Amino acid sequence: MVSLQALTADEGLGLRLSASTRGAVGDIRGHHVTDLDHPGRYLLPGDLVLTNGLWLDRREAAQWVADVASAGAAAIAFGLTDDLPQLPEDLERACADRGLPLVVVPSHLSFSTVIERFEALRPDLARAQLGRLRQLQQRLAGLTTHRDLLSLIQRETGVTCWVVGPGGRVAAGRPEPTDSGFRTAASRAARLGRIAESADAACTSFPIDHRGGSSFALVVGRRLADIPDDARLVIETVMPAMLIETAERRARDGMRGAHLSGLLEQVWAGGIGRHGYDTGLAGVDLDPHGPITVVASGNAPDILADAIDGIGDRCVCARFADVDVFVAEGDRPDLIDAAADLIAEAGVSAILGWGGVARGPDTLRGVLATALLACRIARARPPGDQVVRRPGGASYQALLESVDDRIRTAFATSLLAPLRAWDRDHGADLLVTLRALVDSNGKWRQAARELHIHHNTLRYRAERIRLLTGRDIDDPHGRIDFALALAIEPPGGT
Repeated sequence: MVSLQALTADEGLGLRLSASTRGAVGDIRGHHVTDLDHPGRYLLPGDLVLTNGLWLDRREAAQWVADVASAGAAAIAFGLTDDLPQLPEDLERACADRGLPLVVVPSHLSFSTVIERFEALRPDLARAQLGRLRQLQQRLAGLTTHRDLLSLIQRETGVTCWVVGPGGRVAAGRPEPTDSGFRTAASRAARLGRIAESADAACTSFPIDHRGGSSFALVVGRRLADIPDDARLVIETVMPAMLIETAERRARDGMRGAHLSGLLEQVWAGGIGRHGYDTGLAGVDLDPHGPITVVASGNAPDILADAIDGIGDRCVCARFADVDVFVAEGDRPDLIDAAADLIAEAGVSAILGWGGVARGPDTLRGVLATALLACRIARARPPGDQVVRRPGGASYQALLESVDDRIRTAFATSLLAPLRAWDRDHGADLLVTLRALVDSNGKWRQAARELHIHHNTLRYRAERIRLLTGRDIDDPHGRIDFALALAIEPPGGT
């Protein structure tokens, strides 16, 4: 530890405190050179943060200083350059508001010279840290699970901590933190690769993958500024092992998914009996004697994998046909909504189709077919409305919903546009007539009564429809085409 006064007192360096923070005192424990827009996640409490302000064009000084201060930095050292020969006023003001010392580094002085002088004032610290790192690496050997790694952190630091995953679910650590809102916030911050603190500053979360993209975070029961240097060193040393464990678990889940995919293919082909079904489910760690719940998804595999992690251990995802199907143990009516919420955490629209609950190989095929249909309907819907909880069963409406909107529109337009044009040019009612004939299932007298016209007039209009479309209302195939086209284009569209 080096005092700020000792570092700035060296006349050979020419360092000085800014006017607004002159007289500030403090102890420096380390150093970090950065021009990142969000440096807080990489800082340790007590750091001297050296910067040239390359971030000034991208972020306000007050926000940047707040990020640095929240990490517990001891001071900021700003290096003057030819482009910035004067200390920025907004930076000086922000440091004064935060009570954070601001050191001015002359343009001729390199940061490496400042760091060399700092290290000279604490010659034994680097060796002590190296010895501590070697000790931690030895104690890490053989530890693989999140639970074992958490135990190591708690033994070495005395700090209570937990691993939380998607949706704030506690993946390891007891007792669970009571603030479920912060657990969720920690998971969201982890996906962005950011550190987060609870509103009452009782907890701090660190992303297990600092690059972002993963929703797993280590939550520590301390304010960031109150985490001692040695505890932070332990956390940073153990974190890569946690990342490896997360990746290895995903790999194991991929193997279970491949096994489940083979089982679903056999079920779909009808070539599996009860014994094969039981063996297959047991092979992916699901109870073969109880019910299973099936949901299909059109979301990206990495997004879905995070959602599966949030749902829990008794859930397996497999690729089947052109979608991903996840199967959860038990009768889980809440499964699709839980998955939708977790997928929404990633900032994307959930694309999900409910299959139902299967209780054996005889019912799984039907449940799987329902899930595939529901997912295709979901894909055809606009973002924000892509969760299909009930596909409507085996109906033509459900079938139409599963078809791409452009194909549906093209089909209806090709059949009805000639009638619409004739009505417009001749003041006729061919579309109204066609709808009446379809609704009456081709019963001429009934349609004529509903239209209040003579049945000969109806015959004339039907012949005109045949000439314009090439389809005959008396032919079952023609009537089906007309019915589908009119179902695609509701009455208001005619």
